[in-house]
Amino acid sequence: MLTTEEKAFLDALYQRYARIVFMYSYSLLQPLPDAWATAEECTQDTFEKAMTKIGILLRHESPEGWLITTCRNITLTRKRKKWNRTRIIGVTVPIDESHPVADPHDFVEEWILKNDLMKAKKELLGSLSKQEMAVFRACYEEGQSVRSTAEALRLSESAVRGTIQRIRQKAKQISPLLFMLLCCMLRF
Repeated sequence: MLTTEEKAFLDALYQRYARIVFMYSYSLLQPLPDAWATAEECTQDTFEKAMTKIGILLRHESPEGWLITTCRNITLTRKRKKWNRTRIIGVTVPIDESHPVADPHDFVEEWILKNDLMKAKKELLGSLSKQEMAVFRACYEEGQSVRSTAEALRLSESAVRGTIQRIRQKAKQISPLLFMLLCCMLRF
């Protein structure tokens, strides 16, 4: 049984990170036709796991990181099972736009979220210095590694990593979701 402190902690975590966890899971499941519903299930499973591991989570230095890692593991496991099941039964998963839509409101929410992210990205780009902008373009838009970015910009790898950390901190102040997406896009 959870104490009132544990319940309050879980409620605060859910209020703050449920949407971020959901969108992260959804981005991992994107090619599947039922990605939205599966992401909802994975989000629910993530917070159920958080409830069972509340003792660890209360002491954890980064509960949001724990949630994202747990969500990633749950989502990728579920995705693997779905792909394996389709291979076993011989059914291919349609990934084209002609697949019937379960709920048109899903696309409205996705459109709103995408536009909010675009506004947040625009605000972030406006706040970056020249060096930060160069690193952002190389790492996030062109997909270069930290090493190749450092070589191209004639910086040390640690300077590039430090610049990426500053970019992420600015993103975190603007939008927690943008921050999480930047963290997921580039790991070092």
